[in-house]
Amino acid sequence: MAFADSGAAIQGLAIADVGTLIVRAGELSAVAAPAIDERSVRVSGAFDLALEPLAPPGELAAQGVTIWLYSAKGAVGGAAFDGLAALTRRPEHAAALERSAAILFEPASSFVLAASAPAGAAGHGDEDIGCLAFRGEPLAAAAIERTRLSTTYDAAGLARHAGIELWESDDAEYPLRIGGEALTNGELAHPGGQRSRVAFMAWHSESRHAVGVYAITN
Repeated sequence: MAFADSGAAIQGLAIADVGTLIVRAGELSAVAAPAIDERSVRVSGAFDLALEPLAPPGELAAQGVTIWLYSAKGAVGGAAFDGLAALTRRPEHAAALERSAAILFEPASSFVLAASAPAGAAGHGDEDIGCLAFRGEPLAAAAIERTRLSTTYDAAGLARHAGIELWESDDAEYPLRIGGEALTNGELAHPGGQRSRVAFMAWHSESRHAVGVYAITN
């Protein structure tokens, strides 16, 4: 689950049975694996957020992914939190490479990306990648027709910049473009030996700005 409150400059990523990373006022902290259910996400002594679903869940069939968008309210490290959260559930059989990004501008302008690649894939070109956009009245998830995600890394292999192009249909003249710059980076180790490298991003598109998460697991 990715969660973000742009006004309070708080963002986080919580992975069940793995751990949680939180950035507050530019400071990164790692805490225990979260307890996540349909109405809350929390780690005792660290944060507690009440969740309210904003739309029915959406699916990215090629990735076998289901995504929920919530309003999230509560406290993180003693600071009030009033923002958004996106929960992504993947199949139990892990891919060799998984990437995800949450861009939570506002309830009616939120985007969640998911990509996966099998073992032996030559690179990102062999990924299945998709994106859900949450829009409309009532709010609903809609799959983007074509998604491109490019990443710039530094010498240490950390994600520093991300560029996203979302083509809403095959005949769209122009894509929606979203850019992101890493504010800080962290890492979570999985019990099975995988690791999630997490870039906490400042996202922007036209006049919209938000903080959020970009994670790579392999």
